[in-house]
Amino acid sequence: MWKLLVVTALAALQLADGQHVHSYYKFPVAPGHENECQDDQTDKFYSVGSSWATTTNDCKKSSCVREGNSLFIDRVQCDPVDQIIAQLKELSQTQEGGNILCRQASGDRRKPFPGCCPRPLCKKRVGSRLVRIPSSEYPVLPDQVTYS
Repeated sequence: MWKLLVVTALAALQLADGQHVHSYYKFPVAPGHENECQDDQTDKFYSVGSSWATTTNDCKKSSCVREGNSLFIDRVQCDPVDQIIAQLKELSQTQEGGNILCRQASGDRRKPFPGCCPRPLCKKRVGSRLVRIPSSEYPVLPDQVTYS
């Protein structure tokens, strides 16, 4: 089995698409598989342009990408929910944020990415009750993140 080689320069670089974190892995091309990526987590080959979920307990989506003459696996991870909740907590202490209480809700591991990712779950105080806020009504954070 070909070992997955992490390109040091690219592994250190993480790019955000929306707020999902991408990691790029370059590896040697297996003879007879010039247009396929071999994922060492699934021990399978995937054609350029295809996407798949890892079979491990982490919630990630992988894609086989060609860049010039090289093949890469692009792994997309879940958003850093703890950071989002900390920002919402900080915002709730301002006039704009109002009285919002948030916690991390687990994702559904049976759903494909990003449905398997943890997400913020927020409530606001209305009188003496806590009422759940639909994610579409969450305040916009300074870095303009969105919720799914």
